Amino acid sequence: MKHFKHVKLLQIFIIGIFLLGVVFLSLIDNIGVSKNNVEADARKSEKIDDSWQVSKCISDDIIAMIFYSENKKEHKFSIYIKRPNSWGYFFRIGGSDTGIEEFIRCYEFDNIASRAFISMNSAKVSKVIFNEEVIKIDENKPFAMVFPINSAPKFYNDDGEVSVIMNYN
Repeated sequence: MKHFKHVKLLQIFIIGIFLLGVVFLSLIDNIGVSKNNVEADARKSEKIDDSWQVSKCISDDIIAMIFYSENKKEHKFSIYIKRPNSWGYFFRIGGSDTGIEEFIRCYEFDNIASRAFISMNSAKVSKVIFNEEVIKIDENKPFAMVFPINSAPKFYNDDGEVSVIMNYN
């Protein structure tokens, strides 16, 4: 009888370990990179040199970053999104994009309430008007900005010209 109790306890223990393993494996796809570690993760996965500068913008559901060399001849971008019912941010898209070199590139994703605007700033954008608020930016530096999906930010240079925005499809 004593032996039977030990076998029963062992069976319950094994079933418990199995269930914990199933729960862990189902959660592993829902655990991303913490907000504080996204830049380091992007640098590592995209093989971006530590000497490159970064412009980044963080919202509750998207992180947009553009990395660039000192002479601004090279760039890489990374966008991380926060999936519904998950923890952390997940890499969504990145690399080089000629649209970013010449224009402002807009990235939108399904089920994400924000969109990212990324540019090497060849148009010399110096201000963004968003909800009647003026946001000043350095016209000589690349930028990454995030705005709500249903908003219409306008990007201007010092001459008052509106910059062209290319949507990513």
